[in-house]
Amino acid sequence: MNPYWKRFIEEVTWCAEPHMTAVVGPSEAPGSWAPKSEDFARLFPELNRLLETAHIARAVVSDRPYQFFTWPSDGSGCRSWLSPWPSFATPSGLFRDHQVLLESFGGIIQNSNAPEGWWGGAHYDVLTEQEAQRDATFLNYCASAFEQESLTIPIDPEQFYSIAAEASFEITLCHRTTGEVIFFSSDCVHDYVEVYPGCPEQTLYRLIGAPTFGDYVETIARQWAGQQNGARPAPDAVDLTRAVVSSQRAPGRYRPASRLYRGRRRSRPR
Repeated sequence: MNPYWKRFIEEVTWCAEPHMTAVVGPSEAPGSWAPKSEDFARLFPELNRLLETAHIARAVVSDRPYQFFTWPSDGSGCRSWLSPWPSFATPSGLFRDHQVLLESFGGIIQNSNAPEGWWGGAHYDVLTEQEAQRDATFLNYCASAFEQESLTIPIDPEQFYSIAAEASFEITLCHRTTGEVIFFSSDCVHDYVEVYPGCPEQTLYRLIGAPTFGDYVETIARQWAGQQNGARPAPDAVDLTRAVVSSQRAPGRYRPASRLYRGRRRSRPR
């Protein structure tokens, strides 16, 4: 068994469940990964450098192909990403830079041993083609939150699509043509966000330091590499990967339930 995969499934235990099948080849040395186009390195230099330093293996998990990236560390074992195979034909309707990314890198469906404060923590889809099929029309279920503040939803939900999803229904969204990035959370406790103009609390936010798709991609690459410059990390070692603590609200204030999310909640490869 690939030794990095063995460590990976010790943390990501569902990969070792009896009904799952996994065939993972040997990991190749850093430098074996290369982008499909020069545009990738130009648009995402931090992510490009990060992937070039990874040990990479081919994996087939329950008959689906993946790339398995690993970064060994003397002090913290190893960190890994399980990534769908890059797109053979990038889908239309996505922000152009996202299409460039998917030609060379399929995103992340699972990670292990993530650094504290990494924005992709507890997410089951980051930058993937599959997740990008979901638009932001789920916001229509949240209209009452805006109506209570005499506001209307300030964006066109059909023009935004998801680039990252977390199990407690936190969604990072990207505009299809401008690449603007915003963040949805119904119970936000993060200090790296600010309320989006024209929105009440616990709805839409801006990610401080990452207003665009490129900024978001480069930020999560820097965070994974341990370079905490760029977008502001969390102080006082607060875990920013999930919003599991309820904020105080006045009685009767809007609190959307998870049932508003009519889509999938995946924790396993598709």
